[in-house]
Amino acid sequence: MGTEKIRSLFNDLLQAVKHIHNLHIAHMDIKVENCLLTRNGILKLTDFDHAKDFIPGVMMSGSVYATEAYAAPETFNKLYKPACADIWACGIFLVFLLKNNVPWEVADGIRDTSYRKWFLMENKIHFFRFPKSRDGVSAFLLKMLEIDADERATADEILVHRWLQYPKRQRKESE
Repeated sequence: MGTEKIRSLFNDLLQAVKHIHNLHIAHMDIKVENCLLTRNGILKLTDFDHAKDFIPGVMMSGSVYATEAYAAPETFNKLYKPACADIWACGIFLVFLLKNNVPWEVADGIRDTSYRKWFLMENKIHFFRFPKSRDGVSAFLLKMLEIDADERATADEILVHRWLQYPKRQRKESE
């Protein structure tokens, strides 16, 4: 899939996430299988079975039933901020779009050696090794896959990031 199509689909996902987060709802199971495409190629987020109401900035406790490959590491400790967990899942979703695979089976250094390798890397930007045509995507991705949930980007911050905005700027400059 081309980079521009990936940007478009990912933008659709982030717009949906921004919308539900503004309503103080976290999806809690964002993954490729929970998205549909319209006839016009617009991505729609579906399956809100695990969605949770949340208070911004407040930690929640309890079990999370998200798909493990997309679940944020803090959710395994059963103390997490739901909106931050959704953003982590968006990052894994983007890796899937770019590589047609998730980077690990579970974000747990004991249970998954790929995650442990990434977690221990000093310069995580080199872990994913995207083609040259996807310059800048690794830094963009790391804003969502920040280990510290309090430092993780929000949907609003991601939507204005240079990597996601690049095609719009390019069109404006060429007009």
